[in-house]
Amino acid sequence: MFKDYYGILVTLAILGAFFFNFLAKKKEGKDWIYAVYFVITLFAGMALYSFALVYNNDADVSFSPLFIILRSFSYSIKTFGGDFFISWFPKLAKDNKYFFAAAIIHFIAAVSLTFLVAVKYFGKNMINKIRVFLISMGKKYIVIGCDGQAGIYLKNLAPKQKRQTTVIIQTEQIDKKKELIDKGYAVVTVKEIKGDIEDTYKAFSHALNKAGAMRCKLKTIVISMSEQDEINLLIAKIMTDYIIESVKPEKENGRIVLTEDQEKKTTDIKLDVRIMYRFLERAEHFSYIENALGKIRFFNPYEVRARKFLWENPITKLIPFHWIDTEKARLKDKHKITNIFVGFGSTNMAILKKSIVNNQLLNVDYNALIICKDEAMIKICGYSV
Repeated sequence: MFKDYYGILVTLAILGAFFFNFLAKKKEGKDWIYAVYFVITLFAGMALYSFALVYNNDADVSFSPLFIILRSFSYSIKTFGGDFFISWFPKLAKDNKYFFAAAIIHFIAAVSLTFLVAVKYFGKNMINKIRVFLISMGKKYIVIGCDGQAGIYLKNLAPKQKRQTTVIIQTEQIDKKKELIDKGYAVVTVKEIKGDIEDTYKAFSHALNKAGAMRCKLKTIVISMSEQDEINLLIAKIMTDYIIESVKPEKENGRIVLTEDQEKKTTDIKLDVRIMYRFLERAEHFSYIENALGKIRFFNPYEVRARKFLWENPITKLIPFHWIDTEKARLKDKHKITNIFVGFGSTNMAILKKSIVNNQLLNVDYNALIICKDEAMIKICGYSV
């Protein structure tokens, strides 16, 4: 006989699983939350169908508890596909309002789970496209790249910033798309590039436009952090071309002069573009950067680290006072200083360059000892071994 508290318990179990599914944080590898929701809803449905079959005294199954269990399992599992076997419920539902409520809630919960799973595994791309469009219309961050320095940057964004961030990836990074979406980012994939520079320009220009880089009436920050300098410089060229096309600056005597209308257009473009590079020489020779009207800036994360290191550890800090010829403001002739670099990755390369430029001393040749197993790397960078 069906008791009122049976219906209350079933209802509470289903609602508990339902709200747990929504409130639990679904981090990577947390799909077991859906499994818990499914199992509770399945067994709750089996209990309801079992009570209905017994109450109806169905001759086909009531003679055997095993048949009742199997039939109730069959009906309950089909509920997740939207089948509601209402012919078994009216009699008991009419006599017991708690059973009626539990049956309705079970059906809604089962169909909701199917919808959620379908969206999770088959509807992500559609939701991602909608998110890309919505983000593109407001304040936003657009990050080009997801590996190396870009990966570190993305990992440290605050939750609110993640919801405002679109990541542009290349086709060879497509395996990262699901991971990025799961972490809360919108993702734009650059269409396949055939290899020619014009095609590459068009592909990235289309991706930037889709992400909203050219819709910048509201604050728009574009950060190009590809591990390929060529891509980062191409982004700088695309965004410079956009600014030129929008403002149409002209030169007088080799300098850009803006009219009042052009200054207003420049102000209306709420664009801040940051371009990462690894080699000082590459960014220093970027042609026509003045046409970006101050909207584009370059940065080298390795050079920043090198500058910080050398500021905190100047070479003069390590020189004994008695080595210095104070009258001539230079080192005494018999003393030499050797800089030792263990490994020659991007950071040590930047430290070497900064120390050559900023830490030369009078009457001292620059001596560097580089300890690195990758001899080819040193030669590629233009240093003798």
